[in-house]
Amino acid sequence: MIIPFKHQKFSLSILLIFFSLIIISFNISEISIFIQGEGELNFIYNDFYTEPSEILINGKPESSCKKSCNFDNNDFYNSENDYHYTNLIVIRYDTLLNSCQNMFNGINIIKEVDLTKFDFSNVNNMENMFRSCSNLIKVKFSNNIDTSSVSTMKGLFSSCTSLTTIDISKFKTQSLKVMEDMFASCSNLFSIDFSNFETSTVTNMRGIFFGCRNLRYLDLSSFRGDSVTYIPYVFSECVSLIYLNLNNFVLIHKESNHVDIFRNIRSSTKVCISDTETLNTLKKDGMTFDCSDICFDKSVNFKIDLDQNKCCQECDFYEHNNYCYNSCPSETYAIEGNKLCLDTKPVGYYLDSSNYKKCYDSCKDCNIGGYESNNNCLECNEGYKFLEDSNDNSNCYQICDNYYYFDENYNYFCVNNCPEEYGKLIREKSKCIDICENDIIYYFQYEYNNICYENCPSGTYHIENKYICYDETPEG
Repeated sequence: MIIPFKHQKFSLSILLIFFSLIIISFNISEISIFIQGEGELNFIYNDFYTEPSEILINGKPESSCKKSCNFDNNDFYNSENDYHYTNLIVIRYDTLLNSCQNMFNGINIIKEVDLTKFDFSNVNNMENMFRSCSNLIKVKFSNNIDTSSVSTMKGLFSSCTSLTTIDISKFKTQSLKVMEDMFASCSNLFSIDFSNFETSTVTNMRGIFFGCRNLRYLDLSSFRGDSVTYIPYVFSECVSLIYLNLNNFVLIHKESNHVDIFRNIRSSTKVCISDTETLNTLKKDGMTFDCSDICFDKSVNFKIDLDQNKCCQECDFYEHNNYCYNSCPSETYAIEGNKLCLDTKPVGYYLDSSNYKKCYDSCKDCNIGGYESNNNCLECNEGYKFLEDSNDNSNCYQICDNYYYFDENYNYFCVNNCPEEYGKLIREKSKCIDICENDIIYYFQYEYNNICYENCPSGTYHIENKYICYDETPEG
């Protein structure tokens, strides 16, 4: 669970530069930004700026926020990840943008950005898009993101020091030429998914991972070096790197500038380069260049043991993104009785402390407030229906032909008639209880003809501090 930062005022600046803007489509592009703190939203604009068609703060349209506006220290709950944020800002455009250069550069109150509804098809520049977003923990892209026109991703995530993992495997990069400093100084970045990432047109790879001090395993087997002429410092200062897979990387331009490509990498790092000439060009004395380890075998479903710094077939304790841990890493949770650490709540479970626990069998799904005596169901399983208590918590109970019967342990049975000791009936709720005021779900108190009511029925009366309803006023 995210702990909000100390209350303070921030300034949020968004620089959107659009060169040769062509209005191609009126489909709305949307950006969702989850932030912490209160402050001011400023748009720094110039001749190429196109203002958003709409801005929403915590779901409410803000017509005065075309260029700047203020937002307060609110609370917004992101149910997908069980995170609490201060504000959710949604920015919408009715035109296709052709540049995302510096879009979020230096905005350090951003915690999460959702770009699943943003159309990148006309974008040609993503330089420094998230540069120095020092508190950014998550960026979400769509599964069919079209970045085929982008020529530069220079500094795209540079200095995002809170980012731990990123998936850019769905990027289309057939026009990409510049990757310089793409992840430079992402000191806590732990894993990157580059599968299917095309680099055959890239000419500049300078310092892509420079200073990524927490990277342990990099699978760059999708990388090619056909056009690369500038490749210095690519893995410099990657001091924790254990495995580096460059299996298909063929450096055509042997004269390429590759100075200090492996500077300050541990000597025990295993590097796989299958092309002999590329190996001889990049090889550094004291390092191990060997493709025989199972970590380089795509047919093996291996895990990486961080404690022993080696590959293994199965984790002893917990697993997250094919890494083994002694306990689940920050921002992830274990499923009760399972080794997997999950980023988001699975259906049919609720979050309890550091574990996901299963909802009641009667409940198809429940929320984070669920616990054993209060299920907080979101949806009931077939054969069950909701009964809601006075605290706005929902519980699923079996659908019976007649009444529900509850015993002292809060179990229930379907019965044709209420047993003698549970003779008080809540008719509209099909429920049998012993004493009306003992009802744990609805707290009905008043009794009339063995039926429990929230208030005495019309035409009946009750005595002060007594919960029996009378047809006539009793003597005295």
